[in-house]
Amino acid sequence: AAAWGAHQRNIVWHTDESLWFDVTKKSPKNGRGLMNYGLSQMGQGKYDVALDYFTRALVYNPYYSVLETNLGVVNGALNKKEDAERHFLRAIQLAPSSAEPKTFYGRWLSKLGRDEEAISTLRLAINNQPDFIAARYQLMEVYAKLGDRENLLALAQQTLALFPTDATAHDWLARAPKLVPAST
Repeated sequence: AAAWGAHQRNIVWHTDESLWFDVTKKSPKNGRGLMNYGLSQMGQGKYDVALDYFTRALVYNPYYSVLETNLGVVNGALNKKEDAERHFLRAIQLAPSSAEPKTFYGRWLSKLGRDEEAISTLRLAINNQPDFIAARYQLMEVYAKLGDRENLLALAQQTLALFPTDATAHDWLARAPKLVPAST
């Protein structure tokens, strides 16, 4: 019986997707479980399914900034711009000192060509959490996209002052002088 139970548990725990799907079946009011299953679907490009699970999770976790961020990301992927922006801004409102929602929002803004807003948002993220490396990487990407050598070099150097062995910052430092400024 114990061996059979272990075998059944291994089936459920085989992947994150199977684990979180099992959680949604056994605990359908578990907002975190619903969100995490939605994440597994979003990771596979099943954005409509992810949106459904995130929306269901919101009923049980209406003040969870990570869920709002994920709703922003999935709505952005579905080209629902107004919904995406509303969720990103709600995530930032719920976690004003966190860099994570600002980083995802900045990435989304840049994808839309709203680069000045992206830069402002990403700078706020870095000011909130200087060691949140994802915000630094995203801002370096925006500077590179714009061909802004000066700001890219400065940010790469600032990043290396905090993280001396960071390969991404070293790479941007080497590539920055070769960038061609974007035409406006």
